[in-house]
Amino acid sequence: MAPGASRRFLDGSDQYNETMERLVFFTSHGVARHVRVLHVYARNDRNYISHGDEGTHLPRDLLFSALHKFVRLQSLTAQAVIFSRSTLMNLATIPRPFSLELDTCCFQVGPGDNPIALANTVRVSSLKLEYIKAPWSWLSVCKPEALRTIDWNICEAVDGEDSESEKIVLPRVTAIDMQFHSLEDLSESNWQLMKRCFPALQRLHLTSAWKFDPKEEVLRAVPPLCTPLQHFGALRELRTPCAMLPVLLPGSSIKSLHITESNASDLLAVLQRVEKHIPSTITTLTFNGVRQGKLDMWPALLLPFSSLEVLNCSGCFQPEEAEEPAVLTAQISDFISGLPSLLPPSLTHLKFTLTCTALEGLTHSSLPTTQSLQTQLIERCARLKQITVQLEPEVFLLEWTAAGGSGRSSVS
Repeated sequence: MAPGASRRFLDGSDQYNETMERLVFFTSHGVARHVRVLHVYARNDRNYISHGDEGTHLPRDLLFSALHKFVRLQSLTAQAVIFSRSTLMNLATIPRPFSLELDTCCFQVGPGDNPIALANTVRVSSLKLEYIKAPWSWLSVCKPEALRTIDWNICEAVDGEDSESEKIVLPRVTAIDMQFHSLEDLSESNWQLMKRCFPALQRLHLTSAWKFDPKEEVLRAVPPLCTPLQHFGALRELRTPCAMLPVLLPGSSIKSLHITESNASDLLAVLQRVEKHIPSTITTLTFNGVRQGKLDMWPALLLPFSSLEVLNCSGCFQPEEAEEPAVLTAQISDFISGLPSLLPPSLTHLKFTLTCTALEGLTHSSLPTTQSLQTQLIERCARLKQITVQLEPEVFLLEWTAAGGSGRSSVS
């Protein structure tokens, strides 16, 4: 709106008429054929619903009936849209594979409106589900040969809605990002459906709002060791909170494990619990944001992973409040000097970043030189191609790459 322009308020009928006029324009062939991204937000009030035909939403129906004109459409986002049978059928007229994001959408309940009846009709290549209560129904309408990735926000415990959901097989889905709010959301029957539905799954990323609370001994609430992933034969990459490790690691054959931000003591307790079940196939390990850790915890954190080739760690070291600068300097010096001994000889890439609070009075001249650490690391891990060891803020930095035969290092 231009500066000084007056704002125009519309009553219900004027707003409806203007909405319909705009839709007629945007769904014309001259405009629709250029659209690549479409965002639909439905206003489900009485001004938009035909009184003569219950359940008919005129702007929605006008837009979706014109979807076949959007010949270059790559992405469709629908928010608060009530999908009828005809709306679903119109989705199937989009001529090329597209990304579909659904936020707080639902199916219109009525005779003949079962979405399963429209199975395998919509050319969705990437599906995102936000607060959707019938996820398996949405999966059923996707063409199996088109769907590749799924982003799934689980808002409640998810099981198959009916026997038809057990027939869904999406053989080309290779990546799933899943957000859940409690461990109860991921039931055993849900895992059974997933392994049947996604036989080619290669990458599974889990994010949880559930947090450890050591005061309540949350470890006791973690489900017993089981093997939900052992039948995902193609799974190679797992990203998960540490709380899920007892559920997911046993029986799997993953190669890459990414453990998201966690408290150091909780992470250590979980790893000690699952140590005998950690797959020897893991060659890439990432610890992202290990909090409130002590330097003497790191040997135990790394010990279970003996076949690593890539190690990417970041954490926060929190000294004791009364720690003398000389003692702190000695601890950090000993840790840096001892880092090579913690690493498996198979390592090829190392990135280790440690953020240390309360560094006042640290004696930098007492720290090992970057050259001596580089030499020790290469002696320990002869196949190393890349090294980054960093102590923040701006205390110690070693960067080295074998390919160029050069590196950069500094001690502040």
